[in-house]
Amino acid sequence: MFSAIGVIVLILALAGGSYLWFSKTVEPVNQRINETHPDAVAALEEAPPTTLVPIKESEQAIDIMLVGNDSRSDDPTSGGRSDTLMLVHVDPENDYLSILSIPRDMYVSIPGHGKNKINAAYAYGGPALSIKTIKAVTGINVKKYAEVGFETFSQLVDSLGGVYVDIDRQYTRATRDMDIHPGYQLLSGTDALLFARFRYDSNSDFGRQRRQQRVLAALREQAAGWNLTTKLPSIISTMMDGMATNLTAGDFLKLAKFVVGLDGSRIRQLFLTGTTPTIDGKSVVLVPTSELKEVVTQFLTPPEENASTTSSSETGSSETGTSQAGTSTTTSTTGSAAAVQLVAATSTSLTATSGGTIKDAAMWKGLQKSISFKLQAPTYVPDGYSYSNTYPTGGRTYGIETGDGKEPCVRVMYRYGARDLYIGISATTWTDPPLATKGTEVEKNGVVYHVVGSNSRTDHIWWTSGDVLYFISNTLMYSAKPDVLLKMAESMVPVSQ
Repeated sequence: MFSAIGVIVLILALAGGSYLWFSKTVEPVNQRINETHPDAVAALEEAPPTTLVPIKESEQAIDIMLVGNDSRSDDPTSGGRSDTLMLVHVDPENDYLSILSIPRDMYVSIPGHGKNKINAAYAYGGPALSIKTIKAVTGINVKKYAEVGFETFSQLVDSLGGVYVDIDRQYTRATRDMDIHPGYQLLSGTDALLFARFRYDSNSDFGRQRRQQRVLAALREQAAGWNLTTKLPSIISTMMDGMATNLTAGDFLKLAKFVVGLDGSRIRQLFLTGTTPTIDGKSVVLVPTSELKEVVTQFLTPPEENASTTSSSETGSSETGTSQAGTSTTTSTTGSAAAVQLVAATSTSLTATSGGTIKDAAMWKGLQKSISFKLQAPTYVPDGYSYSNTYPTGGRTYGIETGDGKEPCVRVMYRYGARDLYIGISATTWTDPPLATKGTEVEKNGVVYHVVGSNSRTDHIWWTSGDVLYFISNTLMYSAKPDVLLKMAESMVPVSQ
């Protein structure tokens, strides 16, 4: 499943921000590819069908295919299928990055083997056939490749001291010794892998794609505070020892210096969904060709400087938060051009309800009585969402590891109907966690709200009051629209006992 994330830890998680100029010459192929997957080298040099390529890429762009091999699979065909497939497009010339998650159950034509799930390509012909299949299906001219194992990913996260991830709900699975509670927390390599691999709920494999990219985003947030001089050597060493790739250590260093400093509006997170029929006794994902081409076009196209980030960038998606008509009272914005336009647009569509009646007031007042720091609660909750539960139960707090001890935190969850979609409200005395990145700033009544996310979706909104940091987290599937989350944040008022 998500073992390929180990490669992107550097691509997405390290800092810099200046433009990067790549050599136009072909760099030497990593010896491990020659030894382990010699056919993959030839497959990388094969051109994809030109009829599927929607646009011409810039000369400095790099397309990377990431494969995570499910080596524990009992599939008799070839010792396992590709558990994760991701494509990463890095374009220094146009200053942007795209990440595309491909469902492992996507029903495609595999060269020489007919129709099947795309992850079967690895079982039939290893990474070489996976590369050929990806090129045939998407038309993207993949030139770089990396395959990473589960153990390497876990070791990599542990070498970083763990990763801070905002968990949307309780995750429990006895057969995998998995018990991860809701809320912002430091995950070990093992738990990060378990979370990213989880797909046993109503979100199925589509939810797993989001978890993968959530972990990537968390790593990027965390990297903002790293000392690259001390971190990079051990990270690169761990990665290069545990993968087959034609990316060199120099490639990783260059990519590292480019990506973390990239503004969120210059990063695209893309997903493929579609219908899920049963064909030949197997549940598969069918993505119409027209919609596939649309997503691939987005993947290869620079974000517009003034583009609104309210649109969905995934096939077959639906939004559960809708804009409400109203008048803005937002006073100022700062940030990227795209994000500023988002706030300008959404701020004219909503009227915050600060000063109204707290939703679920009895619950919030009871919670405040047992917690020492000040809580804020919403006077507005989006349509379709209702109070679900609090973590921990019983009016207590849990501790977030900070490196200097633990800071208390509490999480309140609002669920959308009976679906596995939760908006989370958190409060903690840790006022500078990695998630507190600048984002787009929206000021109202003296409070500065930070809207954090990528070009196409809002991940969370945070603000501080006194010695407490508050944040509202979008659902796993990014179901709540940015304007709805902002309205909810602006509606928060102090809880009285």
